[in-house]
Amino acid sequence: MEAVCSDHHHVVLKRLNSPPVELHHQASSGIGVSLESPVFMERAVAYTTLSGAETLVLAPEDEFIYLAVHAVRHHFDRLSLIYDLVLFLRRSPSVDWRLIEARSEEWGVSRALWLSLRMLELRFGVQCPDPGRRGSLRVRLASWLVSSSAERSRFFSRYTGLRWTTLRALLHQRWFLGLFFWFRYLWELGLRRLQGIKGSQVQKDGQRPVSL
Repeated sequence: MEAVCSDHHHVVLKRLNSPPVELHHQASSGIGVSLESPVFMERAVAYTTLSGAETLVLAPEDEFIYLAVHAVRHHFDRLSLIYDLVLFLRRSPSVDWRLIEARSEEWGVSRALWLSLRMLELRFGVQCPDPGRRGSLRVRLASWLVSSSAERSRFFSRYTGLRWTTLRALLHQRWFLGLFFWFRYLWELGLRRLQGIKGSQVQKDGQRPVSL
């Protein structure tokens, strides 16, 4: 279990004839930072389900940040990821935007938030109050990387891993760590290519006839 938890932010529990359950030990990970669960639980608010059960749910501002980061983490590969934000805003139109901005800065996911706000505007025409930084160069480049144009490009369609590593680098709060992730990926890619060349050469050498 510890090995599984170290590689991902949740564990999926499955049982026959039952819906799967995702057990999160972190709220989210995979975009260069991890959102730890305790900070969300500290501000959780009481909620009563339709059946009358008492439970806790995320505070509205925390939920919006989580949904925005979740959409980025999955590269906006489903329209429903952005539509979750549309439904949230319909339900909670008076959300505290200053608090959302402050918490996203504190947690190191503000650029991921800005990207989600930009995608929300581009795909659904929804305008959200923000400091204007969703139009910054890094966010604009990131929005292109998750667009269909990048998907159709010959280069990024071939190097999908580089595409998402570049996105991760662009969204990182600390630019030097973003560059570190990018160069580490290129280094590992180069090593894999070199090992593949060596492996194929060894295979070819093994197939050569031996002179007696």
